[in-house]
Amino acid sequence: MMGGALLIAGWLQDRSASTLFGAGLALVAGLVAFALQAGLITKRTGMVIGIVLLVLAIVMAWRAFNGATQHSAATFEDLRHITHAARA
Repeated sequence: MMGGALLIAGWLQDRSASTLFGAGLALVAGLVAFALQAGLITKRTGMVIGIVLLVLAIVMAWRAFNGATQHSAATFEDLRHITHAARA
């Protein structure tokens, strides 16, 4: 139930929507695992839900990677302009 704790902590600390969504995914994954162990859902249903959660996690990781790459490129360009301005 770590996902629930992460979700509450993120909400209390005013984290971004993507952070809260990731914590929510962790919570859902934990609930699915619990439901499987308790026999509340079938193995096939758990597999389908797991695949959907995996796809969502990959999409979120891709978006985070692209955002970090674009931010790094912008920061490098800013640094290059500052360095050239200081030399002039």
